[in-house]
Amino acid sequence: MGKVKKKKFSAPKPRPTGLPSVGECEAEIELQGEDVHSATLQTIVEKLQSPNEENRECACTAIAGLASHPGTLAAFLKLNVIKILGPLVLDHSWDIRHRALGALRNLSVDGEVTVCEEMVAKDVLTPVLALVQQFGSGDQFSEKETQRRKTMICETYAHAFYLLQNLCENCTQAVTTFSNGQLIPVICTILDSECSTEDLKLAVVEFLYTVTEDNTAMCRPDLVECVHRIMSKSTDSSTRVLMKTLASGVLVNLEGSRLTTARGDLVVPIVTTMSDVLAVNVAAMLTVQDNDMTDTPATTDTSDVNAGTETDTDKDVLKQNNAATLEEKRLCDIKNLLKAQKVALEVVANLCCSDDEEWEDLNSSESSTEESAETPMEEDITEGDSSVVPLCVSTELHTAYVSCGIVEKVLEAAQPLAAEQLLILQENKSLLERFQSKQTHALLCLNNLVSSLDTEALGGCQKLYTVWQGLLQLSTSQKSIEEEEVLEAVTAAMRAVIQKLAEADPSKFQAVQPVDLQFMYEMSTKCQWPEVRVNAIRIVSTIGGILAQNPNPHPLLKDIGVLLLEVVCKDSGFMEW
Repeated sequence: MGKVKKKKFSAPKPRPTGLPSVGECEAEIELQGEDVHSATLQTIVEKLQSPNEENRECACTAIAGLASHPGTLAAFLKLNVIKILGPLVLDHSWDIRHRALGALRNLSVDGEVTVCEEMVAKDVLTPVLALVQQFGSGDQFSEKETQRRKTMICETYAHAFYLLQNLCENCTQAVTTFSNGQLIPVICTILDSECSTEDLKLAVVEFLYTVTEDNTAMCRPDLVECVHRIMSKSTDSSTRVLMKTLASGVLVNLEGSRLTTARGDLVVPIVTTMSDVLAVNVAAMLTVQDNDMTDTPATTDTSDVNAGTETDTDKDVLKQNNAATLEEKRLCDIKNLLKAQKVALEVVANLCCSDDEEWEDLNSSESSTEESAETPMEEDITEGDSSVVPLCVSTELHTAYVSCGIVEKVLEAAQPLAAEQLLILQENKSLLERFQSKQTHALLCLNNLVSSLDTEALGGCQKLYTVWQGLLQLSTSQKSIEEEEVLEAVTAAMRAVIQKLAEADPSKFQAVQPVDLQFMYEMSTKCQWPEVRVNAIRIVSTIGGILAQNPNPHPLLKDIGVLLLEVVCKDSGFMEW
């Protein structure tokens, strides 16, 4: 018989801090199931108050690592971890400040509204704001400090602003804290400081983009001027592209409705920036070949005169490291550009004066038809003339959208990924979700554009009808049917397009067949998501209104009438719509 090698068991590694590793904690939690109120988590929280700096730092790191693990969040909250972590934001050690803010940030992301509200209730804002106000004070960025330490300090401030952003996104009480403008001076200082890293500046602008939404109280001259300075900078990296796009969004938030009627020299730079961002073909970056990422020559030390296998191996390792670095940068660029395009779509949509009241007017089309029959139309208005529909945006904004080709770029952003690109993204679910989020935002943006611009600016009636057919096909795709946000966005865009066509050229739907509306019928009655049912019903109703204008009754009118009666009788939520 052959010899069997005995398995060696290594002794447990010593724990200088007395704390188990995150991996050991996760393993213990897996064994305990729901019973996560263990001595391990209790020990971690107790170490936060240890007089030993290393203990406090390690405890913060452990909490940051365990925040996303199922079951631990509730346990940490019961152990009052938020109240204990708060004061560590102002610990005399920058390492502990960095780790404490990282832990709080992770908790706010994974805990969402519940945790964010508890953070505000337990006054986490006070130490975080106090830390932010300290930027640049003392010797934080003195020459005696190493570059690595300066970068870590900037990362700490970045954690603080991302935490503030999460709190503002999930808790309205946090937003009101910044309405008095107390942070504006230090924000401007950070954005203008040469000591600030680009990552820190990006964190600040992202925070501003969130906190200024529907909060014009922060519209102060010094902040507006600072935002304009960011917008004027070059965009030679994906980080700067994202930063400039966010800055444009901040300006739109600060100026509010004034921008929709502002003069061209204020609007055009914003629209041009959005156009440039949307013109980037981010999906094409997915298919970069490996050899394209390894063409950069490796930098070697010329003092190394060793020859032979060792040098060749070192070169191979260096080449692999370069390839890995370039791949990491490529993924970072893709993420930044996708986020920039998502923001650009939000800005383009927000600049449009569009609301849902127009759809309510459609429901009263019968009365409007009677009124129009009694009132003679002006001689210069002809049937199907797009000038009948008044513009919902200023002439300057309308001209900027047309000249920059915004509609075409939004339509391109709304296109689904190709099969090859989807195959690549199967290994990166996070990136796939970002692409799909961009598509959803594009569809919602299209809804606003179609509602706000005239038919000519949208490419004409035939173009709109082509868009309608594409949206109809997209609505029946498997991905749309499975995702509530996607299907709601698609049907919202379809609502806007059908309404515009009903106003401009109703004849496009005179030849509609029962099979064309079958899917809409099913969504109107069987879809589990109320907003999608609302959109589907209004689409069918609009088509019914178009067909009702025929001198001879259209056969589909009976089916549409039966459907609407069925909805009224069976759908309890109908009256709420």
